[in-house]
Amino acid sequence: LSKPAGKPGKATFLVKPTPEGASLSNIAIELGVPMLRGSAQMDPAGAIESATITQARIAPGDDFKVEVVNSADSLKASVRGASLDARAFVKSVLEGASSGQTAAKDFDLDAKIGSVIGSNKQTITNMELTAFRRGGETRLGSLRGRVGGGAVTATGSGGETRIATSDAGALLRFANLYSHLEGGDLNLLLRSRGDASAGEAVLTDFVLRDEPAFRRLVSAGPPGETESRTAPIDAARVRFEKMTASFERTPGKLGVQDAVIYNPNVGLTAQGGIDFQHNQVDLSGSFVPAYTVNTMLTKIPLVGLLLSGGENGGVFGINYRVHGSMSDPTLTVNPLSAIAPGIFHRILSAIDGTTTRGGMRDSVETDDNTVTRRPATR
Repeated sequence: LSKPAGKPGKATFLVKPTPEGASLSNIAIELGVPMLRGSAQMDPAGAIESATITQARIAPGDDFKVEVVNSADSLKASVRGASLDARAFVKSVLEGASSGQTAAKDFDLDAKIGSVIGSNKQTITNMELTAFRRGGETRLGSLRGRVGGGAVTATGSGGETRIATSDAGALLRFANLYSHLEGGDLNLLLRSRGDASAGEAVLTDFVLRDEPAFRRLVSAGPPGETESRTAPIDAARVRFEKMTASFERTPGKLGVQDAVIYNPNVGLTAQGGIDFQHNQVDLSGSFVPAYTVNTMLTKIPLVGLLLSGGENGGVFGINYRVHGSMSDPTLTVNPLSAIAPGIFHRILSAIDGTTTRGGMRDSVETDDNTVTRRPATR
C-alpha cells in the first residue's frame, strides 16, 4: 500500500496487550483509494503473527479479503473475493519490476477471485491460483479460470510452467500485449533460469483483424501475386492455421526467434524483441504470399534451396521490419526482396544489417532501397 503524494491518509486501530503480545482490532487504514479493514495478533517482539483483513482495496473495483499466518521462516496467505484489479501487477511483471526483497522469507499463497480485472475490458473469471516462494525464487503452482470465450490454465513444476488457453486473443488483451488477435488455441512452455526464462509457443486457429502492419505488407506484395495463385487476401480479417515461435524472457524484455505464422495463402516469419521497460518493439522477417506454392518448391532438392532458401523461405517473399514505439511503430519494407529468390533474401539481410543477434535486433540505417511507412499500430 502507498499513499498518493499530497493526499490525506488515516489509520486507526485498538490495541489490547495480552500475555502472548498484543491484539489489534478495528484496524482501518485509508490512503485515498487504497483501504484495509481487519484485525491482527502480534508477538512479544511486535511482529505480526496473524492477520485477518476483512475488506481490502488497492485499486478501484477491488473487493477481497485476506487471511495471513506468519511463522519464523514462512508466511501463508489466503485471498478470497469478488473482484481484484490485476493491471498494475501484470504491468510490473512484464516490465521486470523487482520488489527489492531478495532476502524475503518463503511463502505459500492460494487465491480464489470471482473476477480478475485486466486491460482492454478483459477479465479472468472464477480464477483459482496457487503460488509459492522457496529460496528467494517465486513459482506458480497452478492457475485456472476463464478468459474471453475460453478456459485458461497454468501449471508449474520443476522450473517449468505450462500455460494453455482456448482464447489466446482475450488473454493477450487482458495482459495488454496485443489487441488485433481473435480466438486461438495457445500452448506455452516456459523454462525458468533465475530472473530469465526461455520457451516455445504454439498457437493454432486464430484470426488477425484490422492489423495495420499486415494490411501494408499485403499492399506491398508483388503485383497480382495473391490474385494469380491464390484467393485474394482480405487484410481486414485473416484466419491463420498455426504460429510457432521460440522466445527468451529477461526482466523487462522479450526476445523472439524463429517465429513462423501461416495459412494456405500467406506466411510470415519473424524475429526480434520487445522492450517493455522502454515501450519499444523491433521485429523483422519475411512476408510470403502463396505460402503453399513456395513450401512445395522447397521440397525439390537444389532447386528448392536456390529459389526458396529454406523450409520457411519463399520465392515471392518480401523483407519487413516493425520498429519503434509499441503504440506507434514504423513499418519498413525492402522492395528489392519482393522479386528476389530466398537465397538473395539472406544476402540482402546481411548487407542492410537486419540480422538478429541475442533476441534483440541491432539498429539499422535506412538506405535508398528501403521504403518506410508509418504508422503501424498494435
